[in-house]
Amino acid sequence: MINQYEPLTDGELKLANEICYHLSQRIWTSPKETRFVHYTSWESAKSIIAGKTLWLSDLLCMADKSELVEGAYALKECLKTVTSTESDERSAMATDNLMTAAEEVVSYPTAGIHVLSMTSGCDSKRHWLDYACAESGIALELRVGDAFVKSLPVGVGYATLAQVQYLESGKRDMMNQLAAAVQYVYGGGIPQPPRLSRERWINVLAYSISRLFLAAVALTKTPSHAWEKETRLLVMPEVSSVVPRPGGRADYDRPILALRLGQELNLTKVCFRVPPCSSLRYRSLELLRRDSGLDFEIEGLNGHYCPDRP
Repeated sequence: MINQYEPLTDGELKLANEICYHLSQRIWTSPKETRFVHYTSWESAKSIIAGKTLWLSDLLCMADKSELVEGAYALKECLKTVTSTESDERSAMATDNLMTAAEEVVSYPTAGIHVLSMTSGCDSKRHWLDYACAESGIALELRVGDAFVKSLPVGVGYATLAQVQYLESGKRDMMNQLAAAVQYVYGGGIPQPPRLSRERWINVLAYSISRLFLAAVALTKTPSHAWEKETRLLVMPEVSSVVPRPGGRADYDRPILALRLGQELNLTKVCFRVPPCSSLRYRSLELLRRDSGLDFEIEGLNGHYCPDRP
């Protein structure tokens, strides 16, 4: 969706990502909680603890494509209102490019989106069955600091921690806010820097909005998934160059992303369902805790995990 424009310079990329962050505060619903649960397999949990690292998955590896398609088309409908009221020709062209992007998302949805999927509040047996290898896996309690997103390393580009929005008939708050953000940007809500020409400024704005558009698709799911109470950390690496390919789409450099556990992303508890061999699993976790130097509780559950219980 950005391949119609010249690649941005490093300074323009930084500015575009700052605009993304500013606009995301107007759109996304930030979670009130600071503790989240990430479900994973036993082998993956051992790797996370031993390496003190969380790996972010490409969105296509963890999402039903139909969810992305539905989110993309719903956003496209909202963006129609922006196009109908846009008077600036260049801005209208940039917005039209976003409309085309809705079609592209269907066949090329992620464009470098990496996700850490978590849930908040009490879990259920279904969480364990669906996301923790049929109850043989692990639940990792993570405590996320207020400055976590801002503490991400240079080169991450745009990142946000937000609650997933579940589409309901007549309820499209996030999408309407995104459409309003497009109007705000192209209506002059963000002053043009004196050092940039009008053409380069439109480039920066188009890039910023396209990233927000992709993030909105990644934060949209169908109502059938509302039981998950999902919060997602979205990370999109900086895209300094785009290689056109047949069909008008583009190839993005999508490196594997890793997040180091530390002060702003802290592992506080490791939970597992009590199986017949629970003593061996408990001992294994004790050894992993000792060798990694991480300070977390270990708990075997007969019921289900709930972060708010005494």
